[in-house]
Amino acid sequence: MDAESAHALSLRLLPGLLVFAQRKRWAAPRPITPRELVQFQILVAAMVITATPGAQPIASAASRDNIPRREPNIFSTLRNLDKQMDIYENRDLLDLAREQIPMERIRAEATALQQSDSPLACEQDALAQVLVHWFKHEYFKWADPIKCPRCAGPTSASGMVPPTPYERSGGAGRVELHVCRGENGACDGSFRFPRYNDLKYLMRTRIGRCGEWANLYTLFLRAVGLRARYGSGPIASFHYTKQF
Repeated sequence: MDAESAHALSLRLLPGLLVFAQRKRWAAPRPITPRELVQFQILVAAMVITATPGAQPIASAASRDNIPRREPNIFSTLRNLDKQMDIYENRDLLDLAREQIPMERIRAEATALQQSDSPLACEQDALAQVLVHWFKHEYFKWADPIKCPRCAGPTSASGMVPPTPYERSGGAGRVELHVCRGENGACDGSFRFPRYNDLKYLMRTRIGRCGEWANLYTLFLRAVGLRARYGSGPIASFHYTKQF
């Protein structure tokens, strides 16, 4: 789509997106300033111009012939991310997460950090720093390098294999298979690495890469009462701070 068409379509989509953003608390519940309106409109236009047509038709027909009649895929992505954030507010999952976290220790260390010479003047930032240190060094295991479960030697990835019913129930749409390539001769060992999405499964395995980390750590941020933002990208989990 050309820039002029994207501009026209973004103006038509803008009011609904603003209401949606304020309802979801992505935008402040106050009258938007002219500068913010222009910035938001530019963002919407950029998303529209780079999106490809999806499968759902737009409710009202476009007035220009070269404006697509179908909804851009970006809106489906936004809805899926919105549903993902709702999962982190599930009370049962939050209770399970709090059972995993040494809450008294984490809060005590955060208080001590805030009262030290550390530049972290904000209690929430101190809590986030202590939490991520515990999560990284004590709780969660980074998947790479994957060692052979039989001889503890190195492995190499041999491709994807179909998930088992159990793995599929944990949201694993793909499973990596790593086979032994031991330096003193490969044994018959192999390791299945299901890419789980279900948070209950991740709290059992405690292993993964960027996706599993972001998914589980976002839940833990919410479990200790911190604001969190989940994004789509290589670095996908953020703690919100007012200090910057």
